[in-house]
Amino acid sequence: MEILALVKLALDTGGQLRVSETKVDIEATPLKISDIDRNAVEEAVRIKEKAGGRVRVITALKYGPLAKRQQEAESLLREVLAMGADEAYLIVDNALINSDQLLTLRP
Repeated sequence: MEILALVKLALDTGGQLRVSETKVDIEATPLKISDIDRNAVEEAVRIKEKAGGRVRVITALKYGPLAKRQQEAESLLREVLAMGADEAYLIVDNALINSDQLLTLRP
C-alpha cells in the first residue's frame, strides 16, 4: 500500500512571529509543519504499521528567500522521516513563492 501525505509548511506564529515596524516580517518568521498535517503524517505511519506499505510525504515551498527557506524546509522534512515516513519530497520553484493556493494546486 502506498500512502501519500501532503504537508503544508506554515509560518510559526505561536510565539515566533516577527514584526518589523508595521508589518509581519514573513522572511524572519520560522516555518513549521502545520499541526493538522503533522497529525496526518502520524496517522499515515500508523496505517503503514498495521497494513504495511510505504508513506511518502510531499510539500511545496511557498515562502522565500529560497536559499534560507529550502534548508529550513529540508530540516522539517527530516522530522517527518524521523516520525516514520519512508520518503519526503520538497517542491521548490520561484513561481510558488508567496503564491495563492490556486496557483499552488494547478498542474
